[in-house]
Amino acid sequence: MSDTDFDPTLEMVSFEAHRMAHEKGFKLELVEPNKLEFTRAEKTPDGTVFTVLDCAGNGAVGDPNEEGWTAFKKRYGPERACTSTVHDQTTLAKVLEKVHLLPNPTKREAGMDVYQSWDDFPVILNNALTDLETKFAQGPHKIAFEDDYTIHHTGGGIFAFHKNHPDLAEAYYLITADDDGVLDRPVDEPVWTVGLYQFGEGHDRWVFVAEGVTLREAIDNAYTLPLPDTFGPSEPEKTFETWAEVEALSAKPVF
Repeated sequence: MSDTDFDPTLEMVSFEAHRMAHEKGFKLELVEPNKLEFTRAEKTPDGTVFTVLDCAGNGAVGDPNEEGWTAFKKRYGPERACTSTVHDQTTLAKVLEKVHLLPNPTKREAGMDVYQSWDDFPVILNNALTDLETKFAQGPHKIAFEDDYTIHHTGGGIFAFHKNHPDLAEAYYLITADDDGVLDRPVDEPVWTVGLYQFGEGHDRWVFVAEGVTLREAIDNAYTLPLPDTFGPSEPEKTFETWAEVEALSAKPVF
């Protein structure tokens, strides 16, 4: 091997950075002949969206404590990719804490720029979420915040209550209202649906219950959902029509 050949096994990717990114579902990938990146893929109604962590333009190479990290999301289209980008750079820990605020790239109207960008994560928060959180945190929806859910923008104007799984960093709960992305719905009406999502090797898995329940029931019932990988690689996407089907799982003997 010459001095100019690239060997990713020799690249100076911080072990700590790799650990931190991996805990949030990111994988280390060779995306160019001489560039490694931390990437995470998720399926959306508009196609697969890739979230990328970058340190000062060097991809995955950098000290996690260096204030040079940022993130962007990319969705490939028929002509060119749509992206959402944060320009501000900070430590890797702070990026991983805030990356869920970065909205997915959405379909753009003809003639509009396909690039969405923000100066920093607080700008996204102030523009997209603060008004909603202020509105909901003091009203009946506060029961979601009291159970450590936050408002999460999944892209395309869709919002959900989001909470990480207590035991698995790569899994999280989403509570939506009738799956339409509008959270301003009565908490006591049976319009709230729950899904449990898990990052997997090469694709995501999920378990979803189509039956609507009250918001309180959705919060409480979420913990009874089995992990998506329970059903094996042949069934990565599992939909239950009713919560009774989920309850029946726990009644079956385990061999």
